[in-house]
Amino acid sequence: ALLGALFLGIIKNALPVIDISPFWQMAISGCAIIIAVALNAQANRKKGRIILKRAELKT
Repeated sequence: ALLGALFLGIIKNALPVIDISPFWQMAISGCAIIIAVALNAQANRKKGRIILKRAELKT
């Protein structure tokens, strides 16, 4: 969570410096959040599959 907050803070501070319009700043921040949520969901799904496989092997 801390790294995500740092990343979004860097994005929000860097985009105005390179003269990106406020609309695109919000769009880029939103895309970064959506990508982070998707990656987190994929990792949790993979972790769940590993747990299920281990449980099947024990039985």
